Amino acid sequence: MTFFGIEVLNYNAFYMVSAIAIAVTIVSILLNKKFVDQERMKAMQEKSRNHQKEMDAALKSKDKAKISEMEKAQQEIMREFAEVMKGSMSYMIVILIAIFPLFMFMGSMYHPFADLQAGQTLSLGDVTIRAVDFVKEEGKAEQEEQVPTRVMLEAVQGNETQSFALAVNESKDVFNTRVLVKSITQNSDPKANVGAETLMLRLPFSFPLVGFEFGWLPLYILVGFIFGITGNKLTANIKFGVKK
Repeated sequence: MTFFGIEVLNYNAFYMVSAIAIAVTIVSILLNKKFVDQERMKAMQEKSRNHQKEMDAALKSKDKAKISEMEKAQQEIMREFAEVMKGSMSYMIVILIAIFPLFMFMGSMYHPFADLQAGQTLSLGDVTIRAVDFVKEEGKAEQEEQVPTRVMLEAVQGNETQSFALAVNESKDVFNTRVLVKSITQNSDPKANVGAETLMLRLPFSFPLVGFEFGWLPLYILVGFIFGITGNKLTANIKFGVKK
């Protein structure tokens, strides 16, 4: 499915990560409303904006007495902000406790790593990554021990197989999966630390640090950000008694 040039690569993974991001965002918004006095917070934000305007005017006029007065007022505003934000610590602790196992789950499901010897496999949904063999460095003297520098891999999905070789810090996209080799153990019984990430979105443009293909974490952040904006508007009329 392509929507405005954005292609969904893995429907099940896309829906799962999106649902988790939306659920965590909803819980975060509701807990914020429960533990933080929203009316007082709005009043404090307005007070802070007015104070900043007065401070800017005092700085422009170089009125030392007014600047000193504004600095004292700023300390009081910061104290009031800290008091209002005390409630946010409660819901932040709850969210962090919930997010940690969710991130562990999504990381193991959609971006696992494993040390593979020849013949061993790493499964990621319907894609299996198999270490076939290791390629040793050429050009060494016969008396010197040759060490593997690349690992021969196979990616299998159903009846299809793709073969390729990767060195340390090399990656390749196969079957909407990004395969990466983080390290190769240099000994007589070599292992390769291989990671496989499920790719969920392909964009018509590139994001800094992410590129144009999204794995689970960029997708989680994107969905959470978008729903955080819309969710705040949708829940604007929901009010709780603030827990003291």
